[in-house]
Amino acid sequence: MSAQSAVGLPSRETAARPFGPFSGQRQQTGGGLARRTIASAAVVGCVVSILALAALVIGAQRFGWFARPVAAPQALSEGSPWPSPVPVIRSAELWFATTPSPGVWAELKVVLDNPLKPGSANPTRSTLLVSGTLMEDFRIRSTEPKLLVQPRRRPDGRYALVFPAPLPESLNWYRVYLEARRSAPRPLALGFMLDGQRNLEEQPPVAAQVFFTDRQADPFRVVPEPLVSWVPGQAGSAFPILVLYAVAIGSIAAAGCVAAFWTVRR
Repeated sequence: MSAQSAVGLPSRETAARPFGPFSGQRQQTGGGLARRTIASAAVVGCVVSILALAALVIGAQRFGWFARPVAAPQALSEGSPWPSPVPVIRSAELWFATTPSPGVWAELKVVLDNPLKPGSANPTRSTLLVSGTLMEDFRIRSTEPKLLVQPRRRPDGRYALVFPAPLPESLNWYRVYLEARRSAPRPLALGFMLDGQRNLEEQPPVAAQVFFTDRQADPFRVVPEPLVSWVPGQAGSAFPILVLYAVAIGSIAAAGCVAAFWTVRR
């Protein structure tokens, strides 16, 4: 039995000894290699995370990936205190559907507070007085409510947008749907005038706040700014590219169907 064990079978000491190039090291260190591996992986992960964060911060500051914080519209703090004893413009906002490029749609939102009580002295029409640059920088597509007359230029250079009489003791919303004519529209200032209302002091013009719809929905600038400003002016060239893309996809799908039918018949 001793001879067979010496020749054919391993002894107990040999069988109990683990195999592998690191077997002796594991017995001596008592599992220290695994701890060193975990610690090294943790250190490498922390270093890579810190480097990635530093690169992101530097890139964001250099290329302007993140939008600047825009103050929320203070609809109730503009004009006179709330409630107001006289009619006043509560807010004036100019919203762009995307970055201002020729042909891009925009919207002018104006909220007029009319605290006057209903009676015989109620105004017959409400007129918004906008900057003279409005018709140079934009084209009016439509309004809500409808204009009573076409916009006319006043002697002071401003344009008059005449709307129906405002509702008494209520807020009145006016929307002017625009289309940009320039890539850099100038700031707008708005005033108002109530026709048929006497002894009403003229309020100072209110500057319209500018908001970008795409940046409100994408505050972290996931879409790069050059791409956002390039797309609106590429309507003419984008359509042929989309047609070619659709033709290519359709050709690939048709070729796949033909190949599948040919394989089945074969």
